[in-house]
Amino acid sequence: MEAEWLHSYPRGRRRVWLDGDASRDEEYDFPGGRIQDRARLARTTRPNALFLSHAGTDNHPQLTPIFHWFDRNLWWIDCCPRVAGTAWPQAPRSASPRHEGHPHPGRTR
Repeated sequence: MEAEWLHSYPRGRRRVWLDGDASRDEEYDFPGGRIQDRARLARTTRPNALFLSHAGTDNHPQLTPIFHWFDRNLWWIDCCPRVAGTAWPQAPRSASPRHEGHPHPGRTR
């Protein structure tokens, strides 16, 4: 993870839930304390994973629905021609019938 953030906009005003930046001493900041169990999640999130992905796969009560929204609504779009013999862009993590022909969202460093 290089950087990750989660904002909401109730009544048109920005509310920061999560601000993560790998270059800081304290990698995650949780303004307003909105996320339950945040210290454990931050401590157990792998360096190569997104906080939201970890929370979603850990069935976190607040963040799992947000994780599922991204999983269902964002697709990778391959805008770059592939060069024979290269692995980039990476293949999708998995395929499902609802995304047939479209890769699931994923994340690379």
